[in-house]
Amino acid sequence: MNAIVPSACLSLLAAACAAVPRGGPPAPAPDAGLDAFAATVDSLRAELRIPGLSVAVARDGQVVLARGFGMSDVERGTPATPGTVYPIGSVTKTFTATLMVQLAAEGRLDLEDAVAGHVSWQVPPDVRVRHVLSHTSEGTPGTRFAYSSRFNWLDDVVAHATGEPFPALLERRVLRPAGLERTYPGSVDPAAAEATPGFARPYAPDAAGRPVRSAYPPNALHSSSGLNSTVLDLARYAAALDDDRLASAAARERMFSPVVSTRGDTLPYGLGWYSQRAAGMRVQWHPGWWPAAYSALLLRVPERGLVLAVLANSDALAAPQLGASSVLLTPVANAFLRLVAAPGDASGEELRGTELIGRGLVARWRGEAARGDSLLRAAAGCCPAALRTLSDDDLLRVLGESGDPVVRAAGQDAGRRVLAAFPDEPGTLFNLGLSYGQVRPGLRIGGAEGGQAVALFERVLALREPIPEWMEGWSAYLAADWLAASDPARARTLARRAASSGADTDGLQGRVSALLGRLP
Repeated sequence: MNAIVPSACLSLLAAACAAVPRGGPPAPAPDAGLDAFAATVDSLRAELRIPGLSVAVARDGQVVLARGFGMSDVERGTPATPGTVYPIGSVTKTFTATLMVQLAAEGRLDLEDAVAGHVSWQVPPDVRVRHVLSHTSEGTPGTRFAYSSRFNWLDDVVAHATGEPFPALLERRVLRPAGLERTYPGSVDPAAAEATPGFARPYAPDAAGRPVRSAYPPNALHSSSGLNSTVLDLARYAAALDDDRLASAAARERMFSPVVSTRGDTLPYGLGWYSQRAAGMRVQWHPGWWPAAYSALLLRVPERGLVLAVLANSDALAAPQLGASSVLLTPVANAFLRLVAAPGDASGEELRGTELIGRGLVARWRGEAARGDSLLRAAAGCCPAALRTLSDDDLLRVLGESGDPVVRAAGQDAGRRVLAAFPDEPGTLFNLGLSYGQVRPGLRIGGAEGGQAVALFERVLALREPIPEWMEGWSAYLAADWLAASDPARARTLARRAASSGADTDGLQGRVSALLGRLP
């Protein structure tokens, strides 16, 4: 989620209140907090330029708010409803985690197993199943959280341990017992999605903010992503997690508890779920993100008996936060906690400050840099305690690319603290390089600290451990572009490495070809 990615009529339908357990008593009418939250959701939908969005809120297992906003299909004028189907992206990881704690409780899979014993390719011998499940497998396993595509390794781990394919096992052991009616594996075939009744079409905003139909993503089911669902089914799934249908209380506690690193740090992730304290409450959540297509959020507040499910047909629920690991930076979630989960704490510094930061990130994502910087400065000025609730990784992501030099310096300070502890952490090196180089939105190095940015990108390229293709390609290209005038031979070597990386986000290969064409 650290990659450079492409910059992503009110319909009050099925307004309340289907009980999650079928046949249960009718749910109560929405209260004032829910009404205010619903109005805020639609306002945020417009601000985030989301064509269609569905939301469900459950309290103690019953849906107390279920609405659709905007259009699931703009061209056909089809409104979004609580029953609209969307790809849920990485929210699928929570389903995988449920399956794996089931298998562990039965002794069919030991989460302490070495991954190498379950797969046919070469894996570092000290990587355990729990490291992959908790995103702590990168670098020295167990030392830090780094969101990783290695989660897909769990397909083969599950299949090897059980003798059954992962998709079939997930359906039999999680989807069916939870009583999910419209949750099923996605497809790599866009025609299959087109033919599905009630399926949301994907969009990305153009330069004027108007929705433009985008490509349906390749959505085959894996352990990391690939399920389609509705907000009502996600609420039903969350209710099933609160009893013994899917996992025992001990297994659920293991899944939801944040991991403690080998250094003694409490990390923001458990097993397949983000887990943190927010506004004095324990919350568990997970985003979903298909760039320029879809986004999702599933949030649990167990001590209040609350669940929030949100699905959208653009990437804007998740894109502005640049992969940050605090749910408070997601405006829809922050509004839910302020207005529904903890209304008495709505003026608290933590929620108020992170709300300002979240709004600033949205403004920056929309291209409104000055407004974004103003909101970030306001957050730093009014609510320093809110900043202290964020990890140094998150502070670098959300502050390091600010156009305000004071705000940007605070992000850079956080990045240097991370590198002091983990000097070869590729994501931090790359994000700090973006900050020093003031790379966005032009996608090239600028500013007075460009030389420091080049040094950081070259450190990324010199790492011994494998790095993602997009990180290799962009590190090499950005450094090459900066060096083109002063050191063309070095620039050509770097540009060729960018070309050979295979990465092409944001038209990278076209940029590389143009650079090679003007180098001597």
